Amino acid sequence: MKKMNLSPSNKTFIVSFILVITGILTGGLLHPYFYLIAGLGLFGPGLLRELSILNDQDDFQRASSRKAGNMAFLITGFILLLVICLKTAGKFQGVGGKPFELWSGILCIGLGIYCSVYLSQYWGGKKAALRLLVISGVIWTVFIVLSEWRDPIGLLLEFALVPFPLFLAVLLGIKWHRYVPLLLIPLSIFYLLYFHLYSISIQQWGKLIVIIFLVLPPFIAGILFIHEGIEEKKHNRRSRQ
Repeated sequence: MKKMNLSPSNKTFIVSFILVITGILTGGLLHPYFYLIAGLGLFGPGLLRELSILNDQDDFQRASSRKAGNMAFLITGFILLLVICLKTAGKFQGVGGKPFELWSGILCIGLGIYCSVYLSQYWGGKKAALRLLVISGVIWTVFIVLSEWRDPIGLLLEFALVPFPLFLAVLLGIKWHRYVPLLLIPLSIFYLLYFHLYSISIQQWGKLIVIIFLVLPPFIAGILFIHEGIEEKKHNRRSRQ
């Protein structure tokens, strides 16, 4: 048998993925401190690279990672500042009693921004968004079929509610990717409100998983399409000069 030749960056990704899954499972089942293991998988490699301890990326990968991290820091920092302003002004009364929902949500937003920018550097915004939507749509189609196969009507209704809009966005995004964010971003907000995902506690990790795999994909895809449109406009301006 031929040995599988993995690049250093792919090996790092596999180790990071194992740490993230292990941290989520042990943190949810054993003790919340074990979530720090997931933090090592998410942020450890980047810190080691910046300290020149880990050299697993080429120049292009390193530049893409730094740009994605910079964008995630800037946007997440602005969101945090907005929350602080609202809290100080007394407009965010409910946050004090339920900080978990707020900070975990902001963390997910930051990670989503990082992933969206990083993927757009590799494939371009359009290809990355289309692949993300297809993956999310397939995951939810399989889940619905396995859970509702005995109820055809329920299966069709859930398919029309969840995977169908994602696949529709894929078809529309192939040709009209500049306008698809008008569908995707409201769709992610609709999922958040319709499934009451805006109110979760530390014991409701099922909801957090739904947020990660249902709410974030259309939101991130919308950002990727917007980024692609901006890059196209820049390219058109340069070609005219």
